[in-house]
Amino acid sequence: MKIIIDRIPEEGLDLVFDEKPESFPVLNEIEASGECVFPEPIHNELTVSRVRDMVSVKGTVETRVRIPCARCLEDTELPLKKRLNIYFTRNMPELEGPTTKDGVEIRDEVIGLAPFEGEAIELDEVIQEQVVISLPSRPLCRAECKGLCPRCGADLNREPCDCDTTRYNEQFAALKDLKLK
Repeated sequence: MKIIIDRIPEEGLDLVFDEKPESFPVLNEIEASGECVFPEPIHNELTVSRVRDMVSVKGTVETRVRIPCARCLEDTELPLKKRLNIYFTRNMPELEGPTTKDGVEIRDEVIGLAPFEGEAIELDEVIQEQVVISLPSRPLCRAECKGLCPRCGADLNREPCDCDTTRYNEQFAALKDLKLK
């Protein structure tokens, strides 16, 4: 989705549109790796406005993801929704502040800024980034998911297994039969 700066009215521009996940290279890469599937289009509701020499883009990016549960590995479908609040600018401020061996400390006023050149802003990369950021790191099919048995691999949500559930630290396994006098 491309926004031409000169076509943004003074009162701002409200955009509501859907994009197919296939139109985003990183999302295609994630799907190809088998990590997850995006079964629905990415729904965007954005407000674009000019703020001095910057362009403000605010709103929400949302879709659904089918991803394996971190405990039982069953596919689960979860909603993804991310608020977007970014300012595009042609003139990024110079970073100032105390320097460290790792680089320059970032000031608060730089966070939320994105550079652009020319007469248009391409939103695809920003939308793609918001979807990736909103992916859960440990997705669960449900909060009470029991997961898989660590010994036999049985899905404990479906059936209990007969494995010994006594837990002990494997580092001290050699000491389990030690008899002290």
